[in-house]
Amino acid sequence: MTGKDFIQARPTTYPPFRSDRFYTEDGQWYFAIRRGPDQGPFPSREDAEAALEAFLAEQLGKERRQRAGRHLGRHPALATR
Repeated sequence: MTGKDFIQARPTTYPPFRSDRFYTEDGQWYFAIRRGPDQGPFPSREDAEAALEAFLAEQLGKERRQRAGRHLGRHPALATR
């Protein structure tokens, strides 16, 4: 198998969304994140999923503002000002 064959043999689809990110404890729902403590409690899985979506949107917004600040030659901490 050549390197080219190996690359072509890789799957072309991404793995499904990680369902193990959500868990329940004492009837309350939580979700795990990589950077920081697990988030919750939430009364339902749907509420936890909605909170995760909001969390991810907030994190993406922060990253975009930091990149924009670097692009403009500003320090990332000052990009939100």
